[in-house]
Amino acid sequence: MRIEVSGLLRETGQSVPIEENVSLAPVVFQGEDIGFSGPVDVAGSMINAGEYLELSARVRGQASLRCGRCTESYMEPFDFDMKLRFARSADLDHDILGFSGEWIEINLYLSTEIVSRLPIRRLCNPECKGLCPACGLNLNQASCECSIESDEAAQNPFSVLKGFVDDSNEEV
Repeated sequence: MRIEVSGLLRETGQSVPIEENVSLAPVVFQGEDIGFSGPVDVAGSMINAGEYLELSARVRGQASLRCGRCTESYMEPFDFDMKLRFARSADLDHDILGFSGEWIEINLYLSTEIVSRLPIRRLCNPECKGLCPACGLNLNQASCECSIESDEAAQNPFSVLKGFVDDSNEEV
């Protein structure tokens, strides 16, 4: 999405409305591919605030993510307000991004804002059972016959201490 700013730069207080459906390319974040199902709706305005241009917009759409438990793809809706400030020279101490020319390309900034607002713990639903640690079966779709307790005991280095604990309520 490109916003022409040459007209805005002429007069402080001038604004231009923005209403677009933006097709964003998939991004890779921490090794995970994050796609977008359909266009991302961006509605707002860009205003000349004197020392910088400020983009204020509402952003809505859906991201395609993988569940952290069962690894199935699912859609995560997002809907948030964002503000970005731009000037001819960046001032990152004051959250002002730099630009040159008569256009500002905001797709990269838009993708970054979306990814930063997605949940850290990606779950297809809160009750997701995940994968069986023994056979890898998706436990949301079927149950398996694996004996998970024996596998956990074999992998738990503290399981040998279980016999040393007295579960009685007597004081020592």
